[in-house]
Amino acid sequence: MHGRLSIDLVNPTVLQNILRNVTLQLPEGYELIAGINIENIHLYYDMTAVSTVANTHCINSLLHIPLKSANCHFTLFKVITLPTLVSFDKFAQYVVDYSYFGLQISQHAYILLTETDYSHCKKGSITICPANMPVYSTQTMTCLSSLYFQNTNTHSVCRRKLLFST
Repeated sequence: MHGRLSIDLVNPTVLQNILRNVTLQLPEGYELIAGINIENIHLYYDMTAVSTVANTHCINSLLHIPLKSANCHFTLFKVITLPTLVSFDKFAQYVVDYSYFGLQISQHAYILLTETDYSHCKKGSITICPANMPVYSTQTMTCLSSLYFQNTNTHSVCRRKLLFST
């Protein structure tokens, strides 16, 4: 059986103790996504998935708790392109295929998300997206990365549409 973590199943103090023990066993470079402060424990009730496995001898509950590492932590930006004036009555607007641009904290890599990709993310005070999308080096130029980093060759990487004022 799969489901969400319930406060009736594990009270906040017990959950905090479980998380404290988990942090002692994590590989180097990994940490809990919201720490172990009691003020943040409520986040784990939203983010943690529970699987229950049973046999004739026992029942086990497996907690699937999201982790983070420095190289997997991204700041997510919603992309909005605005028209720019080309001439007296004409505007041009960049056409982008992705609605979100995620930049790694170290600024060495980025991810691109469509609205559909973003709909699979768990949203709350912390947004957690599945790790099933490509991660691009900032050396790899795409339309969104060139717009974000304000590269001079944006015109050759991005499509534009012409708009006329009426």
